[in-house]
Amino acid sequence: MPARGDKIKDDFVVHHGAKNEHGWRNKGLQYADIVIAALGVLAVAWIADLLSGKRGYFAALLVAGVGAVCGWFLPIRVFANTTMDSWLWVGWALGGAVLSLVAYYLFRNKR
Repeated sequence: MPARGDKIKDDFVVHHGAKNEHGWRNKGLQYADIVIAALGVLAVAWIADLLSGKRGYFAALLVAGVGAVCGWFLPIRVFANTTMDSWLWVGWALGGAVLSLVAYYLFRNKR
């Protein structure tokens, strides 16, 4: 016997008369954390490029971007201690960007 439509709960669709459980996510700010994380990665790469004295902003941006993706992946998929609804992953992403830039400038080949 198929399930009745009123017995199925869908977290992604707010039904008529249902209480909205996601708060600020549906008020126009649902991508604010992603934008802030991207701007943070741009800023971290820019600061690392300034501190290194080189003109390799694209290389720093590439390393910081990959580190940020790795920093996002760890708390969301590996440790499963946060979700995209919280701001904790933004700190992990920026931490991954900083850690990857430190490793990049520490172990790069200086001819």
